[in-house]
Amino acid sequence: MHVRPMRVRWFGATAIAAALVVAGLAVPPSGAEARVVGADLVSNGGFENGVAPWTSPDGGVLSTDTEVAASGAASLKVTERTRTSSGPWQDLGGKLTPGSSYDISAKVRFTAGPDAKEFILTMAYGDRYNNVARAVATRGQWTTIKGSFTIPEEQVVTGARLFIETPWVPDPSADPASNLMDFNVDDVALFEVEPMFEWSSSDPVIVPQPTEEHPSLGVKDPTVVFADGKYHVFMTTASQNGWSMATTSFTDWSEAAEAPITYLADSPIGAGYTAAPQVFFFEPDGLWYLIYQAGDPFYSTTANIDDPMSWTTPRPLYPNGTPAVIQETGGWLDFFNICDEELCHLFATGDNGRLWRAETTIEQFPSGFSAPELELQDTTENIFEASMTYKLDGSDKYITMIEAIGHPGRYFSSWIADDLAGPWTPLAATEADPFAGPANRTFENEIWSKDQVSHGEMIRSGSDQDLTLDPCEPMRMLYQGVSHTAQVPDYVSLPYKLGLLTAVGGNPISDMCVDVESSVSQRTVAGKVNLVVSVTNNDSSPVSLTVTSDFGTKTIQNLMPGRTTSVAFNTRLAEKSSGTITVDAMKEGSTGPVSYERTIEYTAG
Repeated sequence: MHVRPMRVRWFGATAIAAALVVAGLAVPPSGAEARVVGADLVSNGGFENGVAPWTSPDGGVLSTDTEVAASGAASLKVTERTRTSSGPWQDLGGKLTPGSSYDISAKVRFTAGPDAKEFILTMAYGDRYNNVARAVATRGQWTTIKGSFTIPEEQVVTGARLFIETPWVPDPSADPASNLMDFNVDDVALFEVEPMFEWSSSDPVIVPQPTEEHPSLGVKDPTVVFADGKYHVFMTTASQNGWSMATTSFTDWSEAAEAPITYLADSPIGAGYTAAPQVFFFEPDGLWYLIYQAGDPFYSTTANIDDPMSWTTPRPLYPNGTPAVIQETGGWLDFFNICDEELCHLFATGDNGRLWRAETTIEQFPSGFSAPELELQDTTENIFEASMTYKLDGSDKYITMIEAIGHPGRYFSSWIADDLAGPWTPLAATEADPFAGPANRTFENEIWSKDQVSHGEMIRSGSDQDLTLDPCEPMRMLYQGVSHTAQVPDYVSLPYKLGLLTAVGGNPISDMCVDVESSVSQRTVAGKVNLVVSVTNNDSSPVSLTVTSDFGTKTIQNLMPGRTTSVAFNTRLAEKSSGTITVDAMKEGSTGPVSYERTIEYTAG
């Protein structure tokens, strides 16, 4: 089953669409709208006004059909086709803008020929053709084709045309029933859209540092954690010797380019194929974990992240080899682990439109992972590789970002869930409205990776296995990019570098923040200790608060921006104690209520 993803707006703690569940598999629903700019750019897309301005320059006869319509009173019928591109064309000259992003859709139906047939929406710029959406239609049923695309800045759009076709074959007349069947078209639409997220990219912050022993040509697939006052970055290095891993550390991003790179082939991890690392601190064991691919997922550990030579030799997460379901479906890669209170969840992609998830208990980790289950499935234009998953701090929400193949580069789609086991609902999940991609990224200085926002990792608010992002802090993402002018003989020679994205302005994640500052003090009154919780509203809106302690719950209504208030709890204890206070702040956002929870520790000291 193929269902195109939809875009949804994130309204505080509620997304306005729920994912469908089919046989336990979360399948993206369809029908939501992105942020639309202006009117429909297609003229007479419903064919209620005859055929014009549609034409058929590649052959075929166009006529209106009042017997069959997806909506309204008529559709367009295409007959007497001679080529796979024989179908309706429309000139969009003067309507499109280089650098802008668009959502496109149409409905098609055919009644004779094969049981199923793929249909394609294609943009033509002179002699350059770009397939921007495709879907497999079932004979006798209306099928929606839906996609998105971004026009490159340098693209000449004068005379741009949209047309609908079936897949090219060298001699369609050899099997006309399968390749040249009649079909109907209805409800063709094209809208310019504005992405929900916006990013600014730095110059490259980490670049290859080749040595005689390690002739690195590129650095890619980064993972990053901040611990003990330093950023620790682990990455894949590429050379004609193959793929391996390396690490660097620094206190500030301004130092990253000059920080020395240590090659982990020289550590107990050893030489040989290792790539796509992920690093985190697993609190139950008190150890740092590095999970990476060496065919199947492997891991190493250390008690000292500052010592690259202390990582242990590789150990498999699946000692019995590749799970059968993965062998049967084409393989997996880019492993990413995140834990909740009870389970650890291992995500992986397969370069084939699939997102997998396996799980084990906190107590068993890193052993005991289950057979992987399919979490999401779509085309590679929406789900390809390099997934990363995080807990949104202060909420009960999780977000997954997945690298996808765009036109022509790479971007990240994003998905939201209440649970790591799903179901997952698209957030910003198309090329025109991505989580991060060429459509919504600008550069601080020189454009150094025009077509690529590829494999990377978010800068987390913590370092442990929970993998948290703080909505109250500007999001940042370390990503791999490469010049679109690079001329190399093979993939391994691509001169990948690492850059830093920083979110600009508001977005659905930052909208989840309720900006309050809280503190706890202990005061003795009449021989008894009182907990005093002070709260300052740094937000631009009034907030209401629920403050919970071991000694009761109190509420504060409509604390105005810039104001501070306090509540006190009588502990009835003669001595100061240790514990936690929970502050749940809520405000009315532009699209509904937003809540954000913080836990504050206090000590007897």
